[in-house]
Amino acid sequence: MAGESLDFRIRLACLVSSLPYRKSFFRRGGFKTFGTDLQYWPARIESWFGSHLLSEGQAAYRRLMSSATFQDALPYLALAFPGEQEYPSNLAQIFDPPGALWILSTDSTKQKSFASNLPYIGIVGTRRPDPISIVAVERFLDSVSAVVVSGLALGVDAAAHARALERNQPTLAVLGAGVLHPGPSRNSHLWRASPSVTLVSEFLPDIPPKNYHFPRRNRIIAGLSDALFLFQAPRKSGALISAEYALEEGRDLYVFDHPMLSDATNGGGRDLLQQGAMPVGLPELEEKGRFYRWPAGPVEPEKELWLRRGLRTGRLRPLGQGWLFDGA
Repeated sequence: MAGESLDFRIRLACLVSSLPYRKSFFRRGGFKTFGTDLQYWPARIESWFGSHLLSEGQAAYRRLMSSATFQDALPYLALAFPGEQEYPSNLAQIFDPPGALWILSTDSTKQKSFASNLPYIGIVGTRRPDPISIVAVERFLDSVSAVVVSGLALGVDAAAHARALERNQPTLAVLGAGVLHPGPSRNSHLWRASPSVTLVSEFLPDIPPKNYHFPRRNRIIAGLSDALFLFQAPRKSGALISAEYALEEGRDLYVFDHPMLSDATNGGGRDLLQQGAMPVGLPELEEKGRFYRWPAGPVEPEKELWLRRGLRTGRLRPLGQGWLFDGA
């Protein structure tokens, strides 16, 4: 970073985020060819994309600066451009790294999550997970120390962010919208609580979510991550896009499966396992004594399977009040 003013950086980020996505641009090196002196970027952008897009960037800047919502968020906003120390090194290595990242967090200590010495792990999966997959996400995150990267969607994403916050681990929510439009609203506790997720986007802050934004969001999730972990994905799940990006960029891919999941609910994950993805396993639970309590709180999947098998075969018999007797 060469000491540019905040106003210049916002103007440049508005210009970069207004640009169309063109694979031909990235095939020729993309923003990596612009160098680290941001003062030269506007001229290079004009050369690549045309002067009319400079006008679009200026209009976006004026729109944002006149927005009270943006002004309120400005103290909590950070920007990162390729070549800067603040820009995540993993993301800089992918085929099409974003030219600007908008980073929003009410916790100032988490704005520099990209500088963490912890590994980055991506957690993705279906929006409608079975309970066993939520348990798996929570167990897995209980066993690691990492920056947790996900997409703030319902289901697996929300479970990953929530568990990371419970354990006081940094967690990045990559959006298919601008940082002023996080969603869905059912997950608002994740960005309004303290501590909260850090919101990350390549889109202009005031841009609402659009369906065609999410594949671009998914490439950032995969690009930020040292390894990607997929917890349940039907064959048409959007989470498989993140898995595809991870494989294209040479990231390790891990996939969770379990007998409680059906082929209809985790067919996409099972296909990846058959193609060579590494499995995510749950640790076996030790049996302690001969009397067991049927789980009334969080599901313990291995124990629950053991209990179900015991009741089905008659080895376990109910004694009332939820207690079971092991007659073996």
